[in-house]
Amino acid sequence: MINILITLVRGKLVAVLIGPAGMGLNALLLNGTSLITSICSLGINESAVKDLSVSHEQGSVSFAKSYAIYRAWVWWTAGLSALITILFSPLISKLIFGDFTQTFSFMLLSSTMIFGAMSGGIYTVLRSTRRISQLAKANIYGGISGLMVSLPIYYFFGMNGVVPAIILSAFTGFLISILFRKHIQIEKVELTLKEKFDLGKPMVKMGVNMSLGVLMGTVTTFILSLIITRYGGIKELGLYNAANSIMGGYVGMIFSAMSADYFPRLSQAVNLKKDWRQIINHQAEILIIILTLVISILMGSVSFLIEVLLSKDFQSIDEFILIIALSIPIKGLVWCLGFLYLAQNESKMFLKVEFFGALVFLAFNYVTYLYWSLIGLAISSIIFYFLAFIAHLMITKRRYNFKFGVHVLRLVIFCLAFLLLIFSTFFIQFQWVLIFRWVVIMFTIIFTAYQFNIRMNFIHSIKERRLSMKLWK
Repeated sequence: MINILITLVRGKLVAVLIGPAGMGLNALLLNGTSLITSICSLGINESAVKDLSVSHEQGSVSFAKSYAIYRAWVWWTAGLSALITILFSPLISKLIFGDFTQTFSFMLLSSTMIFGAMSGGIYTVLRSTRRISQLAKANIYGGISGLMVSLPIYYFFGMNGVVPAIILSAFTGFLISILFRKHIQIEKVELTLKEKFDLGKPMVKMGVNMSLGVLMGTVTTFILSLIITRYGGIKELGLYNAANSIMGGYVGMIFSAMSADYFPRLSQAVNLKKDWRQIINHQAEILIIILTLVISILMGSVSFLIEVLLSKDFQSIDEFILIIALSIPIKGLVWCLGFLYLAQNESKMFLKVEFFGALVFLAFNYVTYLYWSLIGLAISSIIFYFLAFIAHLMITKRRYNFKFGVHVLRLVIFCLAFLLLIFSTFFIQFQWVLIFRWVVIMFTIIFTAYQFNIRMNFIHSIKERRLSMKLWK
């Protein structure tokens, strides 16, 4: 929740200080560096989660060995990312901006790849050892520190401060991650460079397949940014990224927080041949409940949030947010199923699914944007995730004999029905429509809270905690 608040506050202040055009510039620079990072990182931050989590269960020596191998590869890939960015900065600037004006900017941004790789490596270790509370604190402190150093730069330098703000935010995030690394006790093991290289090949092999899948997503985002900039201008790209910043602030953190525990837990269950199907079903239920609760509040207050969290210059994105919000619950189910390929060591299958999905997603977005601008991108998202959900169901049923339980699908139908009813109130004109909308939202909140309590026994846990505190006193 604190991370969500930090993201929203950052979005508001940045929107006011540099406007849509500044946010568009920021997005283009980050998309360029993200593309290189996705190519050069070899996906080891994700593939290492499985190796480290399994070795952690096997003992301290095994974990220390896996960590030494992983750490070496992090340094190698980070250096490669920075070097390629420096060497090809003129080409990157020409490709993205149509000229060489941002060449030096990309050269400076190469430093963020070192900082990002190092902090990302530490966060991977925290995820693998399931130190969820420390991981959450690291993300919160990193977000706050990045906000504190970037805002003065935006205030005094405006759009000219975009590059320094990105660099200093990455650097402070790196410093914060170092503080949390000290809490992890890892034995020292002696391995030669050749041993680290050879023993890391299986991790890299899986990571390459994973990174290629992620790379397709990054390339899709990169190409889509170029399309929006070409046909709509950098200001419209800023509007698009502002809308995504609100959705990411509300929804993205939920996915990120849950993946920190979900993937290691699912990997361990598959490796130990436990009932991993139950884990997926339970995760899907909790995710859908939380997403529905958050999205219902977001939809009801979208205009207010845009004005408060951004500015009046961004008011035109309200319809985009309303429409794309309907795709989020289905995206949640696709997200749950996506980790199954990796947990089953089916990295090639994961790559095929991600590759084809990225192509379809880009095609849908290109066509719908040309016809309906930003609204088309929101419509495209709904169509894509619905088709992706059907495709994942067919694949996982055939390969792993998995299917969602009836209780999961029933919950999804109820939640979508509530969201569609809220959505319809924006296009129905009658005197008490606002009251009716918030009545539906309140019913949605009550329904999701009740469903959450059934599955997590939340109220009972609170009562037990209060009772234990009284006894302790």
